[in-house]
Parts: sequence; structure tokens; C-alpha cells
Amino acid sequence: MKLNRSTSIIAAMITVGATFAAPAASAVTVGPGSPIRMPEPGAVVEDGRHVRTGMCSTGVAGTVTDAEGNQHRVMLTAGHCVNKEGHEQLPKSTGVIYAPTPEGDVRIGEVGPASFFLPDENDVEANQNILDSTLNGSDYAFIELDDDVDATSVSHSVDEHGRVNGEGAAMTGVVDYSELQPGEVSVDNFGQPICSDGSRTGRNCGVQIFRVRNGVWAISHLDKGDSGGNAYDPRTNQVIGVNSMAIGPVSRYQPADQALQDAYGIEDGKVNEHFQVEESTEPHSEFRTIGQDMAADEAWIAENEPAEPAPGSSIPQIPGLPEIPLPNIPLPELALR
Repeated sequence: MKLNRSTSIIAAMITVGATFAAPAASAVTVGPGSPIRMPEPGAVVEDGRHVRTGMCSTGVAGTVTDAEGNQHRVMLTAGHCVNKEGHEQLPKSTGVIYAPTPEGDVRIGEVGPASFFLPDENDVEANQNILDSTLNGSDYAFIELDDDVDATSVSHSVDEHGRVNGEGAAMTGVVDYSELQPGEVSVDNFGQPICSDGSRTGRNCGVQIFRVRNGVWAISHLDKGDSGGNAYDPRTNQVIGVNSMAIGPVSRYQPADQALQDAYGIEDGKVNEHFQVEESTEPHSEFRTIGQDMAADEAWIAENEPAEPAPGSSIPQIPGLPEIPLPNIPLPELALR
């Protein structure tokens, strides 16, 4: 669900060594559903914008108190967006996260605790258990926000075309599910509504069908670039989790409560005692859209990486640029055990 320029399903992005200009330095206001950029080491920066970089979305922001009593001001996103584990199949990451403002990319923080399970393609045993890992594998990351970055509780999104669907919704807390063990499946959420905000398709709502330890599954729409965006219960405005992946009309969301428990040692049932959603209800800053950045990348490539002349021709032939492939994780058909 992470969006980047790639020639295969989850191939690494191309690393370019030169740097032309520094990203923007002014502070921003981010919130659930805001877009983020995750540049690779050595990524080109032009007019303050990282060229050909990963594009994802953000979940809820707030302050978490860990098991030792230490406080952390964080923002949730998807683990596969940041690749903290250094999976070879995914793009490399600097660990620094940026918000794409019209003036350029603004640093908002660094990656903290994160987890994303991706089987080694050479590990036969792991791939034989791909269904279990799909249902139960974690997919979360916490961005440790910089002090000069403002955050809001309002879940809001603008899609790739600059359209807004629905009003902002201020988050009130986290849905604290009863913890499931790996392999357990529960339908206690069957039929309940779910809405999500992401920077590719914007606001989408659907119906939950079941849940597992690290996944709430629903009939709802997600696309690449929505990953890490905020999923919530529209009846209570409580956070359910973050957008993780989609298989056709069925989408998966990493539960926020399980991510907080695993990352910060919080006991089951006590998540809202340890996590305080940002109190601010200020609007998000204005950001560039995925569509704008894709168009800018194509223009940069056409200017800086022209196609080789066709054999026997003295006139360079520049083919039409293909649509930027959107990596997805190959998964088997879902089946409840």
C-alpha cells in the first residue's frame, strides 16, 4: 500500500546520489490522514521536494506513556511505509519522515518503534505459512514527532486529485479490543462501521467483518498511498487503527491498541490510560497531493533521464511515461480457520 516508483510489486526504488537543495524548514500541523514522504538515502531534492520518494499517510497523533512511565509524542503509520527492519524487498529508508507542503518537504520527525512482517522469499517454511502471517503479522510504526511540529486530533484527507470527501472528525480515543492470540479469529466486530482517511483515495467508509490480533478486516476501499492513514469508528470517533493493505474489496487495518501494547509495553485493556490523543482540533496544513508529486516526478525524469535514441535514429525517442507502479504484497485468498 506504500506508493513509490518501482518496476516490480515490492522492488526497491532507485537511489539517486545528487542533492540540489534543502527541504523546507518551517513547522506544519499534521493529523490523522495527512500525507507523508519517506525519502531513501541520497534522494534528489529539487525546489525543496524529494524526487521519487515513498508516499504514505498518517494515523492518530498523541502522547503515550510507556510501561516505565516515559512519555513519547508520536504519530502512528504503517510499518511497511518506513521499512525500519531493512527488508531487501522494500525501499531503503533514512528513518526521517517529511510532510509535503507546497513550499517543500518539511521534516516532522523520525521513526520510533516499528514492526512489519515480510517473509523472506527464500524461506520456504515462512512462505508456507503466508496465510497465518497475513492474518497475524504486525504492520505499524510510530513517528516520534519533532518539538516544533504541531499535531491535531482531526481526521481529514485530500485525495490524489485534490478533492475532499466529508468533514474532519476529531478523534476521541482508541478502540481497546480484547487481545487475541496469534491464530485466533473473532467476529465480535461483525457489521460495525469503519471509516478511513488516506492521501490517495481520501475518505472511505465500509463494514467490518472480522478481526485478528494484528488486523481488523472490512469491506471497504483502500489503494496504494493510503497506507498508514487513520481508520476509525464513525459512531464514536475512536481510532480503530491504520490502513495496512487491500485484497480487492476487502481491506485490512492494523489495530492501534495492539500496536501501542506491543511497542510500549502497555497491558491489554489499559491503552486509553496510557495514550492521550492530541487535544488540538486545528485544521491540517495545506499539503501537496500524490497526483501533484507523481506529475512532478514524471517531469523531472523526462528532463533529467531522457530515453536513449532508438537504434538507427539520430532523434531521441522519449516514450510515454508509464503509470507509477504501486507495490502490493502478494497474498493468498482469505480463509477463516
